[in-house]
Amino acid sequence: MLLYLEKESPKLHERLQKLKPTKLDLQWGTTNNFVDCGIFAMRHMETYFGKTKKWECGLSVESDDQHAELNDLRLKYLAKILLSEVNELRETIMSKVKEFEELDDKIKNDMRVNAHKMIKERVKQSLD
Repeated sequence: MLLYLEKESPKLHERLQKLKPTKLDLQWGTTNNFVDCGIFAMRHMETYFGKTKKWECGLSVESDDQHAELNDLRLKYLAKILLSEVNELRETIMSKVKEFEELDDKIKNDMRVNAHKMIKERVKQSLD
């Protein structure tokens, strides 16, 4: 960021370059989670308003509860991205959702069970 600001805003670059970063000790911080940094970053951007002493992002301490909260946030952010007005594939996605909703409950359940395998196959096909 400093390299960018050096060219785009030299005055701000000079001010920020002099600052010493402070690492916050967050009660919801993790020691065993190495995959959810993007979800944490999005949640922090969503909830941080400059008040470090009373900042609460709504996540539990590292636990099964936190894992469930992160999964809920993952779904929330995914839905917002997929259904965004700026998503060029929004209508295609909406059409696929409608097709899925019209399927028989057993077929839908089978698809949910096999979702991970189907996703891997689709990614592989898109890369071929």
